[in-house]
Amino acid sequence: MKDIFIANGLFHLLQSFLNEKAMALHDLNLAMTTQEAILQVLSQPIAQQSSYLLFKTCIEHLAEDVSDSTFILEMARHIRAEHFGVLGYMATRSQSVEECLHHIMRFSRLVVDGDEITPMQMSYQQHEITLSWPYLHEDLIILNELNAACMIEMARQMLPLDQLPLTQICFAHKPQMSIYQYQKFYGCEVKFNHPQYEFHIDIQSMNIQLDQADPSLMQLLVKQAEEAIASKTHKEQLIPYVEQIIVDYLKTYQQAPKVDYVANAMKVSARTLQRQLSEHGVTFKALLENVRMGMCEKLLVKNVSLIEIANELGYSDQSALARAFKVYKGVTLLQFKQSLKSSKASKTSKALKPST
Repeated sequence: MKDIFIANGLFHLLQSFLNEKAMALHDLNLAMTTQEAILQVLSQPIAQQSSYLLFKTCIEHLAEDVSDSTFILEMARHIRAEHFGVLGYMATRSQSVEECLHHIMRFSRLVVDGDEITPMQMSYQQHEITLSWPYLHEDLIILNELNAACMIEMARQMLPLDQLPLTQICFAHKPQMSIYQYQKFYGCEVKFNHPQYEFHIDIQSMNIQLDQADPSLMQLLVKQAEEAIASKTHKEQLIPYVEQIIVDYLKTYQQAPKVDYVANAMKVSARTLQRQLSEHGVTFKALLENVRMGMCEKLLVKNVSLIEIANELGYSDQSALARAFKVYKGVTLLQFKQSLKSSKASKTSKALKPST
């Protein structure tokens, strides 16, 4: 598993839990180098990120020292907005549950980040909303357990009494304690060994208003979060990242994504994304067309019909595809298909020719 990075606030949460238990780092039988690394993290800004593997080492040693298997749930009860950094403050200052969830979807990388991390996805059904994220590795079970518990505990602190909208939670791993303890903490049905992690939320709760809403402060927090996300996208990763989002959208919806959609998927504003692409000497429109034409070439090689290609790549009709291809390649679709046939015939002829 590639290293994952988590907000330093989770290390501070661990420290708060240890303090409440009248324990210290040296009680966890950690190597001296590990203790020094943790102290270094605790001395840094709480919104910065550090290695999850370091955090996991601490939790595993803590598990050996406590007899109660529910300590992760108990630790979550110490969560405060500052432990989630900017995202925590944005959640508490949102005007409604819907706005809060929107910010969580958009800026979750500020809490957990890494090459393998897929941000939460939100889907709407008739009576509920589902927040989901994939199972990646067993080493992340601790992180998924803690984050799920912390999110629900934060929700309890933010929402009016007895209005927690969670109707069901699904874990992609097996239970780490008695199922009764999970049900007692979450107050709803809890399932395990599910294909992915899921929160199921009553759709009527989206309009619940939050008491600490502060629209003026929220504008500043959003700007700060956008800048933090933008700084996390390395230049050499930007273009491939945008291209993959476009490819996934085309395959799913058979239409071209708007820049707003791609920017939202990257957790930045459309203006920020366009500025970043401009620094690479490319526009979103040009990059989108490059991706579509690259996919078109692959489909042509597979001998997919032009009508099917046009539909799959979001062109209005076959003529629109033909015009775009001519501009991109400098040859017509017919000429390109003929060159593919000639190339294939040549390779076949060479393969059948007896060796001397």
